[in-house]
Amino acid sequence: MSIQILNRFTSVVILNLEIDTLRGANLRGADLQEANLQEANLRGANLRGADLRGADLQEANLRGANLRGADLQGANLRGADLRGAKNAPLLITSLDWVVQIDGLGQMRIGCQNHSVEAWRNFSELEIARMADEATGFWSKHKTMLLMLCDTYKHPSE
Repeated sequence: MSIQILNRFTSVVILNLEIDTLRGANLRGADLQEANLQEANLRGANLRGADLRGADLQEANLRGANLRGADLQGANLRGADLRGAKNAPLLITSLDWVVQIDGLGQMRIGCQNHSVEAWRNFSELEIARMADEATGFWSKHKTMLLMLCDTYKHPSE
C-alpha cells in the first residue's frame, strides 16, 4: 500500500510510505481526505483530529484507534472494525440520511451538522428549510435520535 501523509494546514508532504499496516501509527491531524484506506490495518492508530472526509475505510481495522475530533464526513466505514475505538462515532446508515453522533455533543444528519442542543431546539420551520422531506424525517426520528445523543457520550478528557 502506498501512503502519502500531508500537513493538514499546508498540504506539504510529511511522509511517503509503502507499507502493509499503519497499526499504532501517529496520524494526529493528518490530511487523509479521500484516501483509499480500504482494508487498512489502523489498529491502535492515533487519528485524533485527522481529516478523513470522504476516505474509504471499508473493512479497515480501527480497533482501539483514537478518533477524537476526526472528521469522518462522507467516509465509508462499511464493515470497519471500530471495537474499542476511542471516541468512535455512532453511525446509523439505515435511515433516509446517514446519521453520525460523535458522542461529544454534535450530530450530523445528511450534510447538516449541529450541536445536539441546536437539534433539540430547532423549530419545524428551521427543519423544513434544511431539505425536502426533512420535516417528516425529523418528526419520525427526533425522539430516538435525541435519546441516542443523550446516551452515547464519550468521557471528556
